[in-house]
Amino acid sequence: MEIFPRFWDRISRNRVSPGMVPSLSIIPKMTKPMGIASVRVVLILLLLANVASRELCAADLVLEILGAGRERIERVGLIHRWDADGNAVKPLDTKQKIESPALDQVAERAASGGTDRWVFHNLKPGRYDLVLLGTDHLRMDGYGYPPVLEFDPFMSAVSATQPALRAWVANDIVRSRHYENIVRPLTVGDAVQGPEDEPKRVYENAKVTSAELESQRKVRFEEGEVDEFDDGTEDSSTRPEVIRTLVMLVRDEATSYEGEMPGAATIRHEVWQYSYHYGGYQKEKRTRVFDRVILPRDELRRWTWLWDARLGDIVVESEGDSRTIRWTMPDLQKREIPGLYP
Repeated sequence: MEIFPRFWDRISRNRVSPGMVPSLSIIPKMTKPMGIASVRVVLILLLLANVASRELCAADLVLEILGAGRERIERVGLIHRWDADGNAVKPLDTKQKIESPALDQVAERAASGGTDRWVFHNLKPGRYDLVLLGTDHLRMDGYGYPPVLEFDPFMSAVSATQPALRAWVANDIVRSRHYENIVRPLTVGDAVQGPEDEPKRVYENAKVTSAELESQRKVRFEEGEVDEFDDGTEDSSTRPEVIRTLVMLVRDEATSYEGEMPGAATIRHEVWQYSYHYGGYQKEKRTRVFDRVILPRDELRRWTWLWDARLGDIVVESEGDSRTIRWTMPDLQKREIPGLYP
């Protein structure tokens, strides 16, 4: 109990004013110096506490796959395709293969009852798409609509545009000339959605069916059956300024790659944008390319490569932003998910 009187006596002798911080020589030594072993224990405890805090703050993503056929999925990964400005994070790999995409992280599998759980740990902030690889040449990609022009925003692909606009875009693509012999819009969407729209119904309306494409082939702008700019939206308040579509382009006929790979075929996926200018929609020259693969055409025709928006555009805002996605394996025989089928 005599520590404090001696402390103040030493302050007065050294003429330290009450507002000043006393030097270390003034403060009485109340404990003995710590030994090397004690220092090591303290450092280990601090390290463990730091690791524990990071584990608590790290973002985890869990994909729960339900439904029949989920046992076909053998591998689940994440791709960080676009940065915050919509630019490609990595340059396009023209030597990639369908069965071995460049995944940024692979999930750990944990089966539980009637659900398959795929877990990703310690995700960094960013925008991710899930990729599912399965038996019998099965691949399923998640996606969103990235910006096509500079300063454009991202758009969720779980969105639909008006039927007339969707038909107009499909028709414009079908009647245009392309190097590829198969050019098919898989989904068409915009940023205009009514408050009554439900995510599932909106997503179903965004898909372009094969029957719809076939019916659009019968429309001939040259014969005057449909006005070129008749998009069916007379009310400008409901007309979107921008429409984006995920397009699959396949060349499975003779190509210039025959010398390097006999029977070669190519497939790629792009996002195209139609902007409303001067009374009509015009396709922007710039596109966003997801992938480009070259492989033997016989092998390409064995693949089922599908695109499901509900598996993509996953935004991790910050550390600790963990979430769980519940997804039901579709019946592939019904061909409800857009993409490439054998």
